[in-house]
Amino acid sequence: MDTRHYPELAPDEIVPVVLAQVLCYRRRRQPPSQKTDCYRVHLYDPVILKASEREKIPLPTSLTYVLTHEYIHVARFIRFMELVRLAPEQRAKEEKLVNAQTRELLAGRDLLGLTKLLDHFI
Repeated sequence: MDTRHYPELAPDEIVPVVLAQVLCYRRRRQPPSQKTDCYRVHLYDPVILKASEREKIPLPTSLTYVLTHEYIHVARFIRFMELVRLAPEQRAKEEKLVNAQTRELLAGRDLLGLTKLLDHFI
């Protein structure tokens, strides 16, 4: 798994309307016994920063939420709990489920602005 920030992304990898996304890449020339998928989280730093400033939530809290959310997606994909390529009508259901799991995992953590963030995004 890899995590990339906005400056590291190619123009065709940038989606300016989301905070982050998970992409799945196929590795070439791997023995069949090894996993062939490589997951990469793309962080759209300008979007995250703008949302953090707009909602007056400290950036570390926003990043904790975003990374936790995306890593839960990756865990679900690796464990085959959900498919990487979802039909549009299934994405909303997946987001709702991952939002709930993110809330459960982060609830009670001592992060400034976390309650506001969880209430806003979830």
